[in-house]
Amino acid sequence: MSSTIKDVSNISVLIFIFLFTYSLIGLELYAYRLEPSVDSRFDTFLQAFLSVFIVLANDGWTRIFFEHYRVTNSFLACAYFLSLIVFGQFILLNLFIAILIENFEQLSVRNDLSNKLNEMERDPLSTQIMQLVCFWRPKPDKANKKSKADELTDEELQNLKLMLDLAEQQTLSMWVFNYQGKIRQTSFAILQHKYFEWAMLLFIVINTI
Repeated sequence: MSSTIKDVSNISVLIFIFLFTYSLIGLELYAYRLEPSVDSRFDTFLQAFLSVFIVLANDGWTRIFFEHYRVTNSFLACAYFLSLIVFGQFILLNLFIAILIENFEQLSVRNDLSNKLNEMERDPLSTQIMQLVCFWRPKPDKANKKSKADELTDEELQNLKLMLDLAEQQTLSMWVFNYQGKIRQTSFAILQHKYFEWAMLLFIVINTI
């Protein structure tokens, strides 16, 4: 959880510095160039920060661009707004979204493992795996009770997930099929084949006709 907050905090600070820098540049280029009737201007820092934020959020940025394009140097306006869109929208915002998605996936894996371990708490196999993964870790404080997954680091979670997957592979599928059996291995080979996905797409298209 702390790594998630740290990653989001870092990218948030980076976005704020980006907004702050472009607001100052906008003040230098466009202060008091437009009529007072125009909503999005760069006359003050607050107005400049709000205008840059609107462009970054892709909320009617074309109107702001054309208003400044008509009354100021066209080359500077194109360079300013184009760089703001490319570096702001296409890089920083996408990076921010990617970090959020990655951290949400990690939290989802942690929650799934926590629920799974709670369900398998009395299973001897899971108990042995937990002891193997956490063998060198210090004992948790009894006064601060947490779930088993919350006490593990990210590396230990990955190791635990791999070991649980390997343990599940050794169990019988549908209480009948062995992992090394021909039926299960053949099914796995078919699913992993490069043309399997294309075949499924073809069936879906045929089904829609």
